[in-house]
Amino acid sequence: MWLKGVRSFLVAILACGSFCAGIRHDEAARSATFCVNSTGSRVYEPRGRQMTKLLAKAPDETIPVYAFIHTHVEEGLNLVLSDILMSMEQSGLYADATRVTVAVVGAGIDRVESLVHSFGSRFSKVKAVQSHQDKLTWELGTINHLRAFAQRVLKRQNNKAKGAHLLYVNTKGMFKEHGDYVAKWFWRKLLGHWVIGHHREARQLLIWGYDAVGSNAVNQDVAEFSAKMRVNPRHAWHYSGNWWWATAHHVARLPKLDIDREIDQVDRCQAENLVLSLLPDMCAGLLHQSASTHVYDLQSLPSLRGIDEAAVLGTLVSGSR
Repeated sequence: MWLKGVRSFLVAILACGSFCAGIRHDEAARSATFCVNSTGSRVYEPRGRQMTKLLAKAPDETIPVYAFIHTHVEEGLNLVLSDILMSMEQSGLYADATRVTVAVVGAGIDRVESLVHSFGSRFSKVKAVQSHQDKLTWELGTINHLRAFAQRVLKRQNNKAKGAHLLYVNTKGMFKEHGDYVAKWFWRKLLGHWVIGHHREARQLLIWGYDAVGSNAVNQDVAEFSAKMRVNPRHAWHYSGNWWWATAHHVARLPKLDIDREIDQVDRCQAENLVLSLLPDMCAGLLHQSASTHVYDLQSLPSLRGIDEAAVLGTLVSGSR
């Protein structure tokens, strides 16, 4: 019963050596007290009741919030994009956001605009932009667009100190040549539950000094393709599914991805590996961890249905994992 009094949120430090060696939450709870963010500051990790009390505070609403949704145009666009927008609305994130950008790669931006306009004034903050003309740049073109946006935000004279909080998500599950729709829908809903549904906790962590916050962090790739998949040759840490929050300061200092070439299914993984590529020289947080391997390994429906929030929270709190 005590679980009901605990907020559905836990933070683990990725930047500390004991944690980066593998996702062992019990070890992290004992030894991870500080990590270093992109400004070189040591960030304290609150625990237990202290964490719960601090997270009850509303985030600083003077810090602008910008959400980016990466997409391309496929058959399932209307369903998936509408679901993400309505999740943002229901969680209160849309009300807090300064702007929501739908970044389109490839043809069909008119379809996105038509969908947004069909809601009338309901989603008036939503703007569609063309992040790249070639669909086969995958998420790399949108990530570069977000990086350039972060740099522009920081150049504004009245915004250098506070920066901005940036959300990055994608319309997972529309690429019909890869994976199945139903499992991807469940995976996307799991990502949305934590990254969108717990947006206030994520933003509070950014205020405390974390550079990035997400769920299901893994250090995994395909060994024979590591050189092409990784941004940092030393590791492959990433938030599985590539939904995350980050500060504008962090995103602005990430390396630019090379998209002036033919990009294959292996190269596209660089978009997912970028946000945590600066580890261990950054401070990264976790909203939730349900696996120590890539979430692709959980794409059977029984596994996804088995991810019960209270049970997972209890496992991590007890340190028995």
